[in-house]
Amino acid sequence: DMEGKYTYVNDAFCEKFGFPREQVLGKYYAPTVHPEDIKECEKAMEKLSVNPDGVVIFEMRKPNPAGGFFNTEWEFVFVRDERGEIVEVQGVGHDITSQKTAYAELEKDRNKLELILWSGRLGSWEWDMDRREVHCNAFLMSLLGRGDHAQTIEPTAWESWIHQEDALVYNQRMDETWYDAQ
Repeated sequence: DMEGKYTYVNDAFCEKFGFPREQVLGKYYAPTVHPEDIKECEKAMEKLSVNPDGVVIFEMRKPNPAGGFFNTEWEFVFVRDERGEIVEVQGVGHDITSQKTAYAELEKDRNKLELILWSGRLGSWEWDMDRREVHCNAFLMSLLGRGDHAQTIEPTAWESWIHQEDALVYNQRMDETWYDAQ
């Protein structure tokens, strides 16, 4: 409700987070959230108040009955009564623990690779297809005579640096990569 008390929880909520329904209905939400995430919940409510017809998406940790916490992502919306008055907040959440864990592992691997490249003084580049950016490490920029620090550049700039004799092979490989990615 508008005071932060649960008016409804579904079976999935009770099973996932280990709360008997009667333990949470009518009770303030804070005991069901990691203490460090309560401020995030308050910020989400502030954002929703500014845009009462919008949806606010944010992350918070919820207790794991086996110990520790689940990482969850929630969408909050206001619910209105038949007169159009805001009467409560509805939240729909899902567990993103495995995605967060996978991302953390990816970051660790990326940091290891960067250390290997750094210690081997190897130039590397990475094409971010979603953002259409090319990330070049400092050694590659140095090898290309384009400075001594890492840079993020646009694909057109990157392509203009390719030697003419390499352009055909490069374009074929990029076409194959785009095709495989889709």
